[in-house]
Amino acid sequence: MKSFKELILFFSVVLISSFGIKAQEVISTQGASYFNAYVKWDFTIGETVIFTGSSANNVITQGFHQPLRAYYVDADGDGFGDSDFFVWASGAPVGYVTDSTDCNDNSSAVNPGATEVCNGIDDNCSGVAEEGLTFTNYYADLDGDGYGAGTAVNACSQPVGYVTTNTDCNNNNAAVNPGATELCTTSVDDNCNGLINEGCSTAGENPSNATSMSTSIWPNCNAINGTLVNASASASAQTICLTGEDRWHQFVATSEGVSIVVNSTSADILIELQTAAGVLVAQENAVSGLGGEILNHYGLTAGQVYKIGVRNYNSALGTGTYSICAKMLKRGGCDYGPGPYSLCQYFKATWAGAAGTSYTFTYTGVSGPASGNVYTRTQNSDICVLSSVLPTLPYGSTYNVLITNTYTLNNGAGVAEIISVPGLAPCSMSTVTQPVTALSVSNQCAAGPRFRGAIVASLPWVCGSTNWRWEFTELDTQGQPVGLPIAVNRGAASNYINLGTVLQLQYGKTYSVRTAPILAYTGSDYQWGAPVCMSIVGTAGMIADGQDASESTLKVEIANEVNMNLYPNPTHGTDVNINLSGVESDNVQIRVVDAMGRQVWSNRYSVDGVLNTNITFEQPLANGLYFVEAIYNGELQTQRMMVQK
Repeated sequence: MKSFKELILFFSVVLISSFGIKAQEVISTQGASYFNAYVKWDFTIGETVIFTGSSANNVITQGFHQPLRAYYVDADGDGFGDSDFFVWASGAPVGYVTDSTDCNDNSSAVNPGATEVCNGIDDNCSGVAEEGLTFTNYYADLDGDGYGAGTAVNACSQPVGYVTTNTDCNNNNAAVNPGATELCTTSVDDNCNGLINEGCSTAGENPSNATSMSTSIWPNCNAINGTLVNASASASAQTICLTGEDRWHQFVATSEGVSIVVNSTSADILIELQTAAGVLVAQENAVSGLGGEILNHYGLTAGQVYKIGVRNYNSALGTGTYSICAKMLKRGGCDYGPGPYSLCQYFKATWAGAAGTSYTFTYTGVSGPASGNVYTRTQNSDICVLSSVLPTLPYGSTYNVLITNTYTLNNGAGVAEIISVPGLAPCSMSTVTQPVTALSVSNQCAAGPRFRGAIVASLPWVCGSTNWRWEFTELDTQGQPVGLPIAVNRGAASNYINLGTVLQLQYGKTYSVRTAPILAYTGSDYQWGAPVCMSIVGTAGMIADGQDASESTLKVEIANEVNMNLYPNPTHGTDVNINLSGVESDNVQIRVVDAMGRQVWSNRYSVDGVLNTNITFEQPLANGLYFVEAIYNGELQTQRMMVQK
């Protein structure tokens, strides 16, 4: 008996025949004949069947051994076909299957044999997506802190950016969530428990939660404001007050000295300074009653944290706001390198921050003539002219230089306090070898004989010299020494000498001359220069053989002996060292004028032979040419000075 699908095939053939449609097929096996009301089937092996039919006579003289059946396209190769796309065939064509239950023939993962997963698709072709799966509520986690908020999304898998909790009280701040620690430094509910700063004390209420403040370099003040209104007295305070309400601040020290300024007109301020460990360092309560205070202190450790307590000594007098700043006092330091330097040059300290600070330069000899000795100079300028150090720094030496900045600061009551802040360590500096001097070339024999009253010079001039030693040894016609040398001291710092003052010199004689500058440390150990030849032939209006000269001649002699030197020259315009020798007067005016003749600096001195001083200009001079004038006894000496920065 034929199967159901075979019968369907035959009825289809009958239907086709009834419309005069013809078809053909090759027969493979002999079969029997079948009849029904419309069709008869006869089977003959190897013949081609011609299907014909009409409404009057539907006869198939040749039939099929094997009937045709439907095969369905399996486009995704998962073994399940698409019922909408099929062919009739006696065997399965490539890419076709007998099953027609695939609900998505474009995806091999979707078929009746698949497992249902959470993807929004009916994976097993049951007609329902995600049946049998577990669904959960998820909440958007906008700040990525693991806690969500807002409307739930019900899904069988967790969407990206969603979490299962909805307890975040600020979904735009990852630092705020139920798992966070409540911070005392914020004004928000950090842990989402509905409370703000629970368990915290007010910022600045104790040294332990002191508010941080930045420091400034004296004399600058980076002030911040505070209030003692509603403050209480901290149990960690170390000072004694009548009431003691306080607020606490902290800073990091950048040097060893500090000036803490608290200004207030409404509270009776007391300043307390503690270490980070709570050890009392200093306190200040110089002002009686309402008013601010200034605590000046040396002894901090740079890099360490210190706590400042602004306390109300007696709140019965009043309470209110205040301002506070911490001015660090710069330690001393060297601004110039190791050299070597001549004594005509200057050595510079690091700028302390403002005028009014004094600088102490301490030079400790390490090698050379200065070894083991200490030389000190204290001045208001950060530029130290080396020749101004007393006792004089020896040439040819190496020094350790320690610079100390000394501040004169008032406390809150206006009482001056001295705070000295030395450098952490000395720097190294050396001086050049002492210059070798000799009679100037223009005064030597090769330049011709000198008059008996001529003024001759020893060059170069040596900075720091307080006197000069001259030695004249008579030479015979063969250039050999005759007799003992004639040794005289100039008696002034000038490197010029009037031959008329050396009474032993004779007319027409030739002498071997050598010179040596005398410094504070020289003693009798003269550093002689090479001897050179000088000859004398006659007088030049000067004293001869000790006889008196006229008043006019003496005046010329005195004027010619005066010598003025400036160094360094050119200068940077901040200061200059002046050496004036050969002058005795109680009224010597030194003034500096510019190229237009306008006075830029002036001062008066009493001079007994030698004036060696450093002048510091209130404002640095601009680049250009200036003139330094020395006015004394109706005479005028002038030197050109160049300012070059």
